[in-house]
This record gives sequence, C-alpha cells and structure tokens, in this order.
Amino acid sequence: MKGGPYGSINTNNKRLRELLSPEAYEAANMSRNSAYYTPAPVIDTLWDVARAMGFRGGNVLEGSAGVGNILGLMPTDMSEQSNIHAVEIDETAGNILSLLYPDANVEVKGFEKTHVTNGSVDLAITNVPFVTGLRVMDETGDKDLSRKFHDIHDFCIAKNVRKLKDGGVGIFITSSGTLDSPNSAKLRTWLVNEGGADVVGAFRMHNQTFGGTGATSDIIVVRKRVNGQKSANAIDVSGTLPIRTVKYNTGETKRGSSKIIIKDLALDVNKHFVEHPEDMAVKWLSLLRKVTPTVLPARHSTQVRASTKSSVCQNGHSSSRIWIGTNPKSARASK
Repeated sequence: MKGGPYGSINTNNKRLRELLSPEAYEAANMSRNSAYYTPAPVIDTLWDVARAMGFRGGNVLEGSAGVGNILGLMPTDMSEQSNIHAVEIDETAGNILSLLYPDANVEVKGFEKTHVTNGSVDLAITNVPFVTGLRVMDETGDKDLSRKFHDIHDFCIAKNVRKLKDGGVGIFITSSGTLDSPNSAKLRTWLVNEGGADVVGAFRMHNQTFGGTGATSDIIVVRKRVNGQKSANAIDVSGTLPIRTVKYNTGETKRGSSKIIIKDLALDVNKHFVEHPEDMAVKWLSLLRKVTPTVLPARHSTQVRASTKSSVCQNGHSSSRIWIGTNPKSARASK
C-alpha cells in the first residue's frame, strides 16, 4: 500500500497482473464470488462428523477443493486408508493443490466438467461454491442435474450425492439458502426421492464464521440409502416456517393514486431449525427480531457451540458437542 493525495493505493492488483497470465488472473477474479476462507476448527468439525458417521477410509471426493485445506486436516488414520479425488476450477489454486497432494487424483477444472462414476464414493466432503443465480451446465453424465438446479450450490450437492455408494456419506458446507430458500425446495425434495438419500444432520453457523463475508452457512450431513431403505435417523428439512412477517415498501404506487404499495414479507427458516434451535449457533430471540436472516453470535467469546445430535450417528453414540471457532484470524487459506 502506498500513500497519496487521495489516500492509500492498493498495489496488490498490479502485482497480481504481473505474476499471473491474463487467463489465470481472470479465473482468480471470477473465483472471488465463491472462494471463502474456511476456519480450521470448522474443518476439524467436518472430520469429527465423518468419524461419527462411521467413516474410516475409502474413496473420498472433494469437488471444490481450493488449495486443499479440508484435505490437509484429514486425520492421518483416514488418509492412509483413502483414495482422494480433488477438483478445483481455479488454475492457480488447482496447481498448488496438485503440488501439495501429489498422491491425490487432482483435476483442475469445473465440477460440472468432471466425470465421477455414480455410486463410487464413500465420502463426499466439501465447501460448495454458493453464488445465488450462478448457473453451470454439466458436460458429463449429469446434464439433467444442471438443467434441474439453476443455482450452483444446489447442483454441486446433487451431483455429489449421486456419486455416493449406498451408505455413503456427504458432508457439505453451503449457504443457509439451501435449507431456507424456496428456490432450493426442489433440491430438498430431490434428495429424498430421486437422490435416494436422507439428511441426517443440519447445523447452522453464524455469519462471522467466514470472516469478512457476512455469509450465514450450514453444515448438512447426508447418507445415501441402502437398498432404498430410509435411514432411521433421517430428519425432515423439506419445509420452512415463517418466523416473522415484516412490512416493506415496494416503491410502487396504486394505479391512479400516489399511495405507496406496502406488502408483507415473510422471513422463512427451515422447520428443522425452528423445532431444534439447539442446532443453530445463535441467540434464537436475536434471530426472531431480525428483519433479514443475519445470525448473531451465540456468545461473546470467539467460539460457539454447534450440536452434533445422536440422530447424526448411525452407531447409536450419545450426543456430543463440537466447538466451532469463529475468530477470522484462525482462518487458513481458501477452502
């Protein structure tokens, strides 16, 4: 940064243009929309959940790997027993990923361009890209999914789930819209029907978890059905409930009148969270008082607690508590 008559000048952009090819620079610029810093304690939580679900090793798919932070924190006993397939669309991040994990099958391309055999994956674990309205068209055998799901996060979750073996586990960090938004209702319905899977865990983090983004994110845990049998520990995330209705100014006027049109706006939250607020890292009353679904920290410390219910575990273990760090300084490299 250099000083000037109009304040500080950011020289990072100029330096990046010098270091990267025009194509790589453009790819890095585009990735700003969906590349988030994932705090290490959150990643540790993902692996704790995988272990609680019975995963000990197998075929692992990371469909939005970044430079490989999720893989880097994979417990050694699991990694030694696993074959890892990692995908990253950004060329620079993907090349770093390839260098860091030479034993993994790394593909530097979009997930929509990546072929993965259906029913071949024991564990799909990823922080899916979530950019509302960003649509991709699959170029492999999953074109039907990209036609059905217009938001990239819904498409990525559906494609990951399709690749799971019977009994396989999917653990996804995604936007709160996946469980709350009417736009994602099709995905929630697809999971338990065509997807042949059940959601067995859902946990909401607050909007300071990913420092600087203001994004409210969820951890969703999915298990693929065995012989088509619904999991005894399935939870229902299909519906939403309006927790508050507010008035908003449409900016429009009634015909022949100067009177402004005021409409009601419902703030919808997934029914599971309404019935199980212990699965939200929030002050529930604070959420109820908000006009927008901005979720506040559950306490003033830099850590909040998210519950992993016994319903998540197929092996009948008792309920456990997992601490999720929220200090932005604890965040590591993207993904």
